[in-house]
Amino acid sequence: MKGILNQRGGGTLLGLAFEGHRLRAAALRRSNGRIEVLKTAWVPLSLDLLTNDPQLVGREIRQQLDAAGFRERRCAVCLPPDWLLTLSVRLPDLSEDDLRSFLELEAERGFPFGTESMVLAESRFRTPEGEVWATLVAVTRDHVARLEEVLAAAQLRPVTFSSGLAALPRMAESPDEGTMTLLPDDGGLGVLVTYGGGMAVLRRVEGVYETESGGPALRPDVLTRELRITLGQLPTSVRAGLRRVRVFGGDEAVEELFEEMQLKAASWKLSVEWVRELPVDAFPAVLPSGTPVSTALCLAARQLTASLPGVELLPPKVSRWERLAARYASRKLAWTASAAGALALLTAGSFGVQQVGLWHWGSRWSVMARQVGEIEAMQQQIRLYRPWYDDSVRSLKVLRRLTEAFPEDGRVWARSVEMRGPTSVVCSGTARDREALLQARTRLGAAPEIDDLKTEQMRGEGPVEFTFNFQWTDGGGQ
Repeated sequence: MKGILNQRGGGTLLGLAFEGHRLRAAALRRSNGRIEVLKTAWVPLSLDLLTNDPQLVGREIRQQLDAAGFRERRCAVCLPPDWLLTLSVRLPDLSEDDLRSFLELEAERGFPFGTESMVLAESRFRTPEGEVWATLVAVTRDHVARLEEVLAAAQLRPVTFSSGLAALPRMAESPDEGTMTLLPDDGGLGVLVTYGGGMAVLRRVEGVYETESGGPALRPDVLTRELRITLGQLPTSVRAGLRRVRVFGGDEAVEELFEEMQLKAASWKLSVEWVRELPVDAFPAVLPSGTPVSTALCLAARQLTASLPGVELLPPKVSRWERLAARYASRKLAWTASAAGALALLTAGSFGVQQVGLWHWGSRWSVMARQVGEIEAMQQQIRLYRPWYDDSVRSLKVLRRLTEAFPEDGRVWARSVEMRGPTSVVCSGTARDREALLQARTRLGAAPEIDDLKTEQMRGEGPVEFTFNFQWTDGGGQ
């Protein structure tokens, strides 16, 4: 499992943050205990990181950076927030080796991919009762490999991949007091809860802002619901220890968010702070006064000052010398083992008998080798695709029930289906009229697995925007 990777600070570094179809860049230099911000920019990207050719995406990034005057090659990269998967796990009292195995098993259960297909990082925190929890952060290796290919095409050399939200400074935080950090980004909202020396929650919330002619507009009802969901994911004692909310950023959308949080602060017993600019002492080296909030800048500053982020998702690189050393070491070990084996056989006087046996079983193996290879390949395919054909997979069963409940003529359709926790499901979508929506809701409520079906929102007459939630019970039926 990938933990925190120690990188050497110092020198000049380029910070990059991918935010939708825009790239935020900041070039920093550390000198004499101070950080100098050489250049910042926010440039558009017409190509997509995942769908377009990596070489073309890399060339576009290189062209945009050259046009903005960036010449640095070493870079610290904030991964797109929607690439990250998270999972919180309470740790039992085990040795460190056993805990590593335990976390790998929990990752297999909690994430939709096998651990061999993901890069994993962890952040541990301690509750007031002394319980230790770990927040696992994962990104698929395919995404990481594709991003590395894009950066190579852009003539960039990454030194870290991390979460931009986790790179923001944590000012004067006490281990027994929790802090919620909010950061609007490209139509969504990043939410980070820190407590007991680590990250308790790291998530990105969609739908908090809706686009209007004057720009993004905050949806207070969605914000309240999502923040309550976030608080509900925390252990009770950690939730009780939450003391403050920090809102990062300086634009109008952030100001609206700050004002809304001030209204909620009294009832939630939380203080609210608005961080418009980064404090000069946010990192071990002094920042210039008036430095704007930027995840790209923060991650680069952490890297330069060796104040590393809470998650490191760049796979370790094996140097050429390490590969050569491993190759020659294995050869030497093989020769030693062969010599020892030959000596033992000569001493026992059974070399001839064993050689005959080897010939015999080798001939048997040559007969069945092809069939064994086919079976092994088939088993690999079964392991790869079994989750998609397993009726016990909860997400597929939920989607099947929703599909059966919605009419086939397309009068009701879903825009998003979100599964929260082990039983809670939220579905949002659009219907041509209320009659079609009510019929679909009635059919869904009649399903034996569906409990506590509630309508959160129903707006308009035709079309009708709706959001409902329900509890899923696997024992209800098939």
